[in-house]
Amino acid sequence: MTRTTSHPDQHDAFERRRFPSRAKAGAQRHATFPSRLALAMSRAIDQSDLPRDVIAEGMSRALGERVSVDTLNAYTSAAKTSHNISLIRFKAFVRATGASWLWDFVVSDEGMLAIDGADARFAEIGLAVHERDLNTARIRRLRNRMMPPKRRAR
Repeated sequence: MTRTTSHPDQHDAFERRRFPSRAKAGAQRHATFPSRLALAMSRAIDQSDLPRDVIAEGMSRALGERVSVDTLNAYTSAAKTSHNISLIRFKAFVRATGASWLWDFVVSDEGMLAIDGADARFAEIGLAVHERDLNTARIRRLRNRMMPPKRRAR
């Protein structure tokens, strides 16, 4: 029995997509972003297995200014809505914890995907293959529309 190929838009239920497609989130999701970011940062600290004082010190070195554990605690508390982290401090936090997945978390509500290293190259290869396939299909359509060459009378 031959296996039929599925439509390109039909995905395997068991396949874990490497580059998930996303849509922009609504306004309500945007409003909850500060507390969700604080919880994600707290999870990053837990996953790093580094004490908070070591993370604060790593941030301090990266920023060239002192970041206290109390400040770090305020950034990672969903209840403290008045302590939103700046982008520069967030970058230092990501480096100090090694939680680069936070970049993807930050852009996901905008329908974007943060990729790095080899994954970026895979995405670029995928785009090139897609463009090649589109061009191959276009060439095929053009050839199908060609008029046959006129035959010379003998």
